[in-house]
Amino acid sequence: MTSVMIPAVMKILFTTIDPVEIGRGHYTHIKELVEGLEKRGIEVTILFGFDGKPEIKSSGPFIDTGARLTRNNLIKDLINQYSTMFFIRKYIEQHKNNFSLIYGRDWILGTLGNNFPIPTISEFNGVPSQLRTYKGDGLLNKLYMKLLIERENKALVNSSRIICVSDSILNNLKHKVSPDHHSKLQVIDNGVNLDSYVLDESKFKEQRIIIVFIGSFTHWHGVEFIAPTMLPILDKYKHVDLLLIGSGPYLERVKSGLAIYKNTPRVQFTGRISMKEAAEKLSRCHIGFSPHKIGVLGAPLKILEYCGAGLTQVTSGIEGTEFLDEHNLGSLVEPGNVKGYQFALEKLLNNRHLIAERGIRARLYAERYLSWDNTVDKVFHVCRDVLKNA
Repeated sequence: MTSVMIPAVMKILFTTIDPVEIGRGHYTHIKELVEGLEKRGIEVTILFGFDGKPEIKSSGPFIDTGARLTRNNLIKDLINQYSTMFFIRKYIEQHKNNFSLIYGRDWILGTLGNNFPIPTISEFNGVPSQLRTYKGDGLLNKLYMKLLIERENKALVNSSRIICVSDSILNNLKHKVSPDHHSKLQVIDNGVNLDSYVLDESKFKEQRIIIVFIGSFTHWHGVEFIAPTMLPILDKYKHVDLLLIGSGPYLERVKSGLAIYKNTPRVQFTGRISMKEAAEKLSRCHIGFSPHKIGVLGAPLKILEYCGAGLTQVTSGIEGTEFLDEHNLGSLVEPGNVKGYQFALEKLLNNRHLIAERGIRARLYAERYLSWDNTVDKVFHVCRDVLKNA
């Protein structure tokens, strides 16, 4: 293998086939990673679908691929995915000489041909949302799954390096490729932008306590457990309020479950809001709630955001959440166990000191171990290493 000189200005094309939506974890991840790489002198061109204008600062241009997902109409989503896939592939073929490296999320780089002339890095953040959205024995479902799995496997084989955001994702991918490719796999954990949050310890002295859920209202986040868990809590603890940040296909179902509190200040739905506004609201809360389901590969980004905002939390205990229990930052509950969620919440609500103690400790832990700067540094060094050995 012949080493090449690393260019004075590294130019990266950052792409994904999924539409990027404010209020979802992948948007937070992409924004922090792109802006962090820019701060390290890399020029990033963004190539993905976005409904609106992304709040991402990059020196390179933003090219909208036209990717949009209904998440409830398989035919429309299948057509859109294919057209997006061909758009991205055509753009890359036409402009490949303008970039030092291509960085693709999930399986999109599997659409490129074998022996692609410039280095590529694939980042796997978990099970593609389509695999979790469209399940069943229908012919179209099977065709869609076949497309995704084939492209994922091709991306694994053809990528110069593969970044996984959790050990569980890495172990899952190891089963999909031969041992010859295992050396390309590397874990780089997610992080949290600590500058977005201000920990004001005076909030722990306030009379009212705010429990918060942030994220996309989708079934893998366990949002169907929110109303059954929270209704008895809100009834018993009159000083407790519930804040729900985000949007998604299950939003109306959650609103219906909490309809008794409609038009009252005790339950507030914000809808999709900017990252800045979401961070400000999170910083004023006391307890984070994340009832995500088992089968999600890697812990949701929201549990790191809760730590950065100085919140203790009650969350489903899946792989990647162990640190919350090990460092006494939050309570882990069997996924889907409504009684367990309620018990853990009541333990906190009956002990204000514990809420404050865990919240402050969570922030300190985030400062030491969960900084996005650490994450971006690792990605930056992977990029340099890939170019050095291209």
